[in-house]
Amino acid sequence: MVAGTAGGVPKICVFYGIDITMYYDDHPPPHFHAKYGEYQAQVAIATGEVSMAIFPDAPGYSSKSGPSCAAPN
Repeated sequence: MVAGTAGGVPKICVFYGIDITMYYDDHPPPHFHAKYGEYQAQVAIATGEVSMAIFPDAPGYSSKSGPSCAAPN
């Protein structure tokens, strides 16, 4: 995990090239921002709901429905 700032914004973590940041005076509900290149998303902390996403979907994951938890066959 790497902490620091991204343009003056507190950077909480970086993993797989995704920057996780939070603004101390941002609008409710409490959320964090995820940025990956030109892609970005906002995720509510309490519920995990993605309120705004422009992110590519990965296998087994949809930015609209969350991670897939289906049992293997």
